[in-house]
Amino acid sequence: MKRKLGSFYLISLSVALGLCMVSGVAWADNIAWDLVSSSSQNLVSYSTDAPDFGNPGDGFQKYTAIQQACPPPPDPNLNSIPYALVDDSACLYPTDLGGIIDSMTDFDEFFGICDTVNDVNSDPVNATWIFDISAGDSDFELHIDLAAMGNFEDPEDIYVWSYQVDSGAVQTILTAVADEGNTLTYTLAGGTVVDLSDPLIIDGVTLSNYFQTFSTPIPAGSQLTVVLTALTDGGYEGYAARNILVTATTDEPPPGGGGEPIPVLSMTGVAAMALLLMAGAVFLFRRLH
Repeated sequence: MKRKLGSFYLISLSVALGLCMVSGVAWADNIAWDLVSSSSQNLVSYSTDAPDFGNPGDGFQKYTAIQQACPPPPDPNLNSIPYALVDDSACLYPTDLGGIIDSMTDFDEFFGICDTVNDVNSDPVNATWIFDISAGDSDFELHIDLAAMGNFEDPEDIYVWSYQVDSGAVQTILTAVADEGNTLTYTLAGGTVVDLSDPLIIDGVTLSNYFQTFSTPIPAGSQLTVVLTALTDGGYEGYAARNILVTATTDEPPPGGGGEPIPVLSMTGVAAMALLLMAGAVFLFRRLH
């Protein structure tokens, strides 16, 4: 009898656990993206209104680092990326004290910003992405990976992301401001540790020289316009973005099995979890008595 009871409770535990696992899964269907492993999908257009700054230390555009031989000497003309964006400390320039993109390991495309206020420009500049999101119908999310390193100033340094779905209202979603009065410790690829005052923060999250993902829900539609607006004056202040990704979250796997599972807790999952706990408690009680 005890063996039968034990088997019954083990079966109950297995069923409850299975319900939790099955009912607690949603699927994120990747709808559109840019700067994801140097690729794009459903990108209708990309543009920037920034002028040609004419200085290699200034930038507001897409970049891709080119792998160089190590040990040095490197080719100084191979990479035309502002120095504040590239971390050469791992080998090429061991004394480098700043940068985001590891020049020895990171060769994927990114969007970089550095010193947009210069001899040829003093106004905010904009980069615009337009995506076709008609493949999804609800529960969109916009994800953007961001990183920054430097001694920033508020309100002089401006970094703002906004979006618009079809002809709807423009919505501001990510605004970075200098956290004046605080200091952040940055660790470079070569192991050098650098302390800099006034890092950038977004909604209480401090940006570092390692990318972090920021996500926001957006309504369904046919066309999504994403705009990055910046105004920054400082050759040693770098800001980078990549993995601009739009996903649609549904309760069922998309046709063809695409997408990636994201754990969620549904009402069925809650009930199954309660059953799991109750069955476990009864099983333990009978084992001990």
